Amino acid sequence: MRPLLLLLGISFPTYASSQSRGEAIALTIDVGNAAATLRLLEHPDAPVVDWNRFFALDGTQALLGRMERWGEDPSEGRLMELLREASRGASNVPMSFSAVVRDSTTIRTLMNRLRDETQGIQGFVNQRLSRFLEEEDRLEINVVLVLGGGSAGFTRGGAKNQFIGLHFYDGDFLGVRNLILHESFHNVQAAFSPQLPAMCLSPAEEHTYSLLSRIFQEGTAEFVADIWDYDPAEAPYIAKLQDHLAVNRNPYRRKQIEGLIELVGGPVGAQLSGRAESPWNILFGWNWRNPGYQYGYTMSQLLYGPEGRSDLRVHLRSHPTRFFLDYVDISQDGGLQPFSQGFVSRITAIEAKLGQC
Repeated sequence: MRPLLLLLGISFPTYASSQSRGEAIALTIDVGNAAATLRLLEHPDAPVVDWNRFFALDGTQALLGRMERWGEDPSEGRLMELLREASRGASNVPMSFSAVVRDSTTIRTLMNRLRDETQGIQGFVNQRLSRFLEEEDRLEINVVLVLGGGSAGFTRGGAKNQFIGLHFYDGDFLGVRNLILHESFHNVQAAFSPQLPAMCLSPAEEHTYSLLSRIFQEGTAEFVADIWDYDPAEAPYIAKLQDHLAVNRNPYRRKQIEGLIELVGGPVGAQLSGRAESPWNILFGWNWRNPGYQYGYTMSQLLYGPEGRSDLRVHLRSHPTRFFLDYVDISQDGGLQPFSQGFVSRITAIEAKLGQC
């Protein structure tokens, strides 16, 4: 019996796909969670709901997997409770479900447009990413539209899936399309970048490596899906991002970020790793305006821009230590010293170890 599907008018599989047409990346857009959540919120007095079918959706599973980091009990019962509260008109329901109810018409319009324009979005993603792929590279990406939670977009579970929180975008199609591009580059990274060899580095070195990797991953994704290419008047969500990140473009702020990177990547950062007071959270946290993202973007601009001499396709298939050392080299050639010699020596030693593993 499938009462949720019959009641809510949703058939499975709930996705739109685009044929590859010889393109390296084949894109699928899965509207299952978004469509089901909208209809659940619109029918608070539905007599029978097949919650098992709802919880089995890829998007619902992804939300459950992240509820704890959003301060919620990561259980099906708690998610069910939140949906029921929002559907009955409660205000300020956690995980933004009240906002979903308020903006349901705008969200549905955006969801339908994304589904209907899957082929065009796939072409956009391939046009932007094909120069970083080898001729034989092929990748299938499943874009899962979700409602609820505290993230506009994230990847989870390897190279195939990405999850887009539609309630963040105020109907901004260009904003969602650009975020799909950003997350698609994360999918590419997961598929083609090397993994850290087991037992190769000490725990402290692994911590430094993780920091370099995160800055490389986010910085290059920001470079590929460049928000600064957009007119803010045409893309309201991107306009918010531009305003949010603008402070990090200040040269004085940039030097402070470099010092923070050394702190996070050194012994103090390693000791505090995973704790709420870790300075890692300052580098990558929204409340601190994501300085690690923007610094990685600045590195990418220098390395791959008009005056650059590096190839992102090469760095994609290398360890992030190479990205950092190439950045230090080109910075020094321009008379700049972004990091202390001690920190550069630490990265160089890790690079050497990786070459022997």
